[in-house]
Amino acid sequence: MDRNGTRNRLRTSITPIGTKAGSAVWLTAVALCVTTTSAMAARADEPVLVDMDPAMNHALVQLLHQAHRKPHEAWKGPGRQGPRAVLAYRLGQFACETRPCWYHQFSLMLYPIAMGDPETAAWKMIRFGIGIEGGGERSQTLGHWWQRHHHLAAVLSLGAQYPARVTPWIDFVVTLGAVHRNLYGKDLFNFAYSTGLEVGAAWFVAGPFNVNASVGWRHWVVNAKPDIGYDTITITAGLGI
Repeated sequence: MDRNGTRNRLRTSITPIGTKAGSAVWLTAVALCVTTTSAMAARADEPVLVDMDPAMNHALVQLLHQAHRKPHEAWKGPGRQGPRAVLAYRLGQFACETRPCWYHQFSLMLYPIAMGDPETAAWKMIRFGIGIEGGGERSQTLGHWWQRHHHLAAVLSLGAQYPARVTPWIDFVVTLGAVHRNLYGKDLFNFAYSTGLEVGAAWFVAGPFNVNASVGWRHWVVNAKPDIGYDTITITAGLGI
C-alpha cells in the first residue's frame, strides 16, 4: 500500500485512544468538583472556631458535638434503696360490734433511709418506714356512716429487702392508735395496737416510680374491758416513688 494510506490508518487507530483519555480526565475533574462542593456545603453550617485551618475547625466542631451527646446509662436498680414514699390500700379484718369484719384502710408510708440515699451497700438492704393508716368498715347497716367502726393509727416498720428492678422485702410492723366503735347507739373510743409481718415486692416501672403489693399477718388488740384480740390476714397494694 502507499504511504498516504498507511498514514491514514495510523491516524484512525490513535484518535480513539486520545478521546478516551480526555473523557476520563473530564469525569475525574467533575467528580472532584462535586465532592469538594458537598464537603464545603456540609461544613458551611458549622460554627467557625479556627479561621486559619478549616480542617482543625471541623475537628473541633466534631469534638464539641460528641461532648454534648448524653451517653446511654444502664438502669442501676431503684437508685434510692427502694421507694421513698408509698401510698397504699389495705384490706383486713378488725373489731366490729359482735364479730370481726373487713376494714378498708389507706396508708401513707415514708422511708427515711431511702430519702437519705446512703452509699454504703449494707444500708441498701435495710427498710425503715414511718407513716399513718386509717379506714373503716362497711359491713354494718347503720343509719349514718360515722356510726360505723373506724380506725386510725401511726405505723412503724423495720425490715430487709434486696434492691433490684423487682425488689422483694419483708417487714415487721407495729401500729399504735385508736378505734371508734358504735355499740348499741353509743360511741366508744378505745386504744388499739397491732403487731405483724408483711411480705411483698416492689416493681420499679421507671426510675423511682414503682407499684407494690404485699400479704401480711396482723394481731390486733383493742384496749376494752376485757381486751379484744383479732388475728387477720392483710392484703395491700400501693404506688411508690
